[in-house]
Amino acid sequence: MSELIRNLEKAKKEGLKNGASGNPPPQAQHPDAIEINYSIIGQKLFGQEKERFHKSQIEIEKKVKELKGSIEEFENELSTLEKLTNIEEIVEAKLDENVNKHQKVVKDYLLKDASLKRYKIENNIHRAAVYPHDYHSHFSWIFLILTGEAIVNGFFFSANVGYIAGALIALVFSFINVSIGVCTGIFFRYKNSQDQIEKIFGWVIFLSASIILIWINSVLSTYRSLTEIAKSENLDVLANLFEKAVKEGSTIFNLEIPFAEMNGFLLFFAGIISAGIAVWKGYTALDAVPGYTEVDKQAKTAYKIKCQIEKECTDLASTATRKEKEKREKGLRNLQFVKSTATKLMADFDQKCNQINNKMTEIKSDYKQIIVAYRNSVRAVTPLQVPDYFHEEPVLQIDLNDEAISQTRVEIQVLASQTNRLHDDHSKRLHDQIAAIDSANNITSTLVKDFFVRSEKKAKDDLGAGINVINVRPQIG
Repeated sequence: MSELIRNLEKAKKEGLKNGASGNPPPQAQHPDAIEINYSIIGQKLFGQEKERFHKSQIEIEKKVKELKGSIEEFENELSTLEKLTNIEEIVEAKLDENVNKHQKVVKDYLLKDASLKRYKIENNIHRAAVYPHDYHSHFSWIFLILTGEAIVNGFFFSANVGYIAGALIALVFSFINVSIGVCTGIFFRYKNSQDQIEKIFGWVIFLSASIILIWINSVLSTYRSLTEIAKSENLDVLANLFEKAVKEGSTIFNLEIPFAEMNGFLLFFAGIISAGIAVWKGYTALDAVPGYTEVDKQAKTAYKIKCQIEKECTDLASTATRKEKEKREKGLRNLQFVKSTATKLMADFDQKCNQINNKMTEIKSDYKQIIVAYRNSVRAVTPLQVPDYFHEEPVLQIDLNDEAISQTRVEIQVLASQTNRLHDDHSKRLHDQIAAIDSANNITSTLVKDFFVRSEKKAKDDLGAGINVINVRPQIG
């Protein structure tokens, strides 16, 4: 029911009142003001519904125009996908773009790998190189040792020479101690060399450095012990005792202990332990065989770059086929979009038309019910004869623009037919092309592998005997 029906009881009362007063008169030939008023109310209500329908119709017509533009755009895109470009040609073209780049890194890798193999043969090495992969982590221990020894030394010295002087002495000797230890470990690796002179050099460095480290730590510990005596005798610790410490500290090589008190003893062993750890860290910072680390790193770096380039080539080949597939998948999505949109537009417009027609029927029915009730009330109480038009069926004069509605419907039907035809013409072909691209994945993989094989063979041919005679001189460390 429409809002018009709310006036039903009012119409009945108005009919009783007018009928009792003789209105409308029997000679009246047109509806009276009461009926005309309800006619105006009904027309106004339908006008509001008609306005809403008109707005919906305009919105749908706008969407129809937009969809037509989209269809033209999609048809142009689909026309470029009429034929599936040869996948093999696409892949080979992408690979050929990178052939020079790939051969360059392959040559570099082959040279570095040949150098590594030759080095292993010359040095009778049958194992992988062993060295830290994270030098920050490896040498962080050196800084910890340096810090720890400086703190220990600072604690021992600060009691007698003051905190600042003790810390300075501790830091200087700790740095010297650790630095000598690291360098000793690095050069000690030459004991593993195939060259006899280098073997001797490694041992000489180790023995010489060991003597120096023992002497430095003995002097430092002796100096610490002498400061205890100087403190009790009120002597100038820094100026007067160091020369004596150097002299007495050297007696450790006579198997004498120049530091008699416990703090000096602890200080000596703290220094020796720190130096020992520093030697070990220096020794393990690179492979035990001098020069092996360098050629191994070069070979690994070259191999890593080769793998990166090959991944780039593989990705380019995959991208070429993937883009072709994505174009066709996009085409299918567009086809489905225009088809579903046209169907939805038709369903929406039919729904709006049904709603406005139902509303028109409803308002007409309610108007008729009100007018009939009004006239029956007049008949019930009128002392006179009712007008002739009371015997006619009351009809509310409202209508729709059927021509405009029919025109919109035809436009949508034509559009729906066009989208169905477009979908039928292209959908199967695009599905077949996508299936062909998917089935070509194995072919693509084979083409990429063959490309790498050919490129590497060409690189080897270009290098020739150079692969066998290349020589990387091992550097110290």
